Amino acid sequence: MKKDLIREWNTFVSENPSGSFLQLVEWGLFQEKCGNKSWGVLVTDKRTLSFPFSEISSRNIGQDDQILLLALITKASLPFGRSYLYAPRGPIVDFLSFEKKKPVKFFQQFLHECEKIAKKEKSIFLHIDPEWVRNQYMAEFLTRLHLRVSRKDIQPSETIFINLAKPEKQLLQDMHQKTRY
Repeated sequence: MKKDLIREWNTFVSENPSGSFLQLVEWGLFQEKCGNKSWGVLVTDKRTLSFPFSEISSRNIGQDDQILLLALITKASLPFGRSYLYAPRGPIVDFLSFEKKKPVKFFQQFLHECEKIAKKEKSIFLHIDPEWVRNQYMAEFLTRLHLRVSRKDIQPSETIFINLAKPEKQLLQDMHQKTRY
């Protein structure tokens, strides 16, 4: 039997503490509709695959496949006809299973799939932006793979939730006067 990849993908992202809407299927399909080339990269305990994100509805995974890592990758343009690949708030990793199952091997498989996409698209680098990189252990893990943490964030480093049911006047009063606009 096969499992529906769209359902499995969104469940994995939604149930992961570092999951983000920027890695959900709907965001990938939105990127595609906006004309941005996007790919899914998936590492399970049994296989690794990458595919154009527009094809996700025709993809399945095995009934026994356990997702260890996934990422929505988009292509971003640079001057002079160059480009790079970007995983906004990704990759998403199942840390409990990942650490038990040779994490370096699985992360290298992820990077290899990204490298194949980059060569095909003539992209000059991959920018990953996982929430978990702020964890010291994971930052050291990436360093062991000869990756470096960028000094520039693309996504906000922190977010807050605001109750928008409050009246506008109350919302503005709750904010610091110098930073509320």
